[in-house]
Amino acid sequence: MRGEKTCEKKTMFTNISATCKEIQTDNGSFMYSLTSGRNRTEADCEASWLFPNETVVANAPPDPQVIPPAESVEPDWLTTNQCVRELQYRRDCISGFSEWINFHITDPTDSHPADSWSVLTWLLPLIIVFICLALAFIVYLAYKHRSKQGTSDRNKMDPGSEQASCDEYLL
Repeated sequence: MRGEKTCEKKTMFTNISATCKEIQTDNGSFMYSLTSGRNRTEADCEASWLFPNETVVANAPPDPQVIPPAESVEPDWLTTNQCVRELQYRRDCISGFSEWINFHITDPTDSHPADSWSVLTWLLPLIIVFICLALAFIVYLAYKHRSKQGTSDRNKMDPGSEQASCDEYLL
């Protein structure tokens, strides 16, 4: 193996936690900034901003591209028009170096419902179904009670009068 150069792949993971208020700019946008002190403009690297489901929100320069909610992108930051709960920055270099930064926002104002709303989204239909079933059961019991009452009224008839009506038909 003399003369061969082996390249080790190195991946650096970082988690950044913040609140929407901490990353909000004066003009109302939200800025996701990477830690400083690192050169992120290397030509042999590709950098992207993604949602946790791997949907690309922006590609960093030299070929910047953005889709909503992203507004603009630079090598060290991304601005969005809404506070996004989770966002990832990934940079992969030909040299084998990779950098992954996960942003976790604790008080999002994004389009995802808050945890209390997500509970209501499944709890409310469950309550409605329960109420419908209870009403159906009450209607069933009322019908059953009414039919029993009608049967007992028919049994209380005078047997002679029933017989008389039958005799009328025989004549």
